[in-house]
Amino acid sequence: MGLLAGLIPVVAWAWVTLQDKLIERTPATGTVVEIIERPGGAQQPNQYMAMVELADGGRVRLRLTPPLPVTGATVPLVVEHYVSGKRWVALDRDRWLMGDAP
Repeated sequence: MGLLAGLIPVVAWAWVTLQDKLIERTPATGTVVEIIERPGGAQQPNQYMAMVELADGGRVRLRLTPPLPVTGATVPLVVEHYVSGKRWVALDRDRWLMGDAP
């Protein structure tokens, strides 16, 4: 039952993503404004979110796993733009862990 519950969000994400065409994927940077920690349950680790300010002044909330950036850090991002006008932003974790942040 747990496996099924874990697959439902993945299938929903795939369904929505496949319905919209990716136009462009670009690198970007953002500044960590806040790190939010949510305690996990008895058998689950804590969850971490970061509020990140983008160059255009917009803010996004990103789910993170340790090691975490600190508040005020500039982090590398990947921004995907879709035909529908949606924008998806994620931490470029590989670049961040390699120290390839401005």
